[in-house]
Amino acid sequence: MKKLNIIVLCGLFSFALSACQTISYESISSNVRNATTYESDKKEKVIGQKIQMKPAGSSRWYEAEKTASGEYKLTPSGKAAKLQDENPIDGGGGGC
Repeated sequence: MKKLNIIVLCGLFSFALSACQTISYESISSNVRNATTYESDKKEKVIGQKIQMKPAGSSRWYEAEKTASGEYKLTPSGKAAKLQDENPIDGGGGGC
């Protein structure tokens, strides 16, 4: 019985932690936005911020950065994610 109580408490605790974070989006332009992650839905403590960009012809948002000239471009990880989305690895073939 004690083991079951611990499992239930751990499950409730992890659910509470995962359900608390809130992300808010602020539009910078039609294809660039700022994503702010808050610790809870009260939006009192910021735990992360990212600039995201939706390239022309894409339906997804990718990590971006503002250049010294004031323009926005995809970060190396944003470019990699975009390339992976455009060229998914074929996982359905006759491997070993």
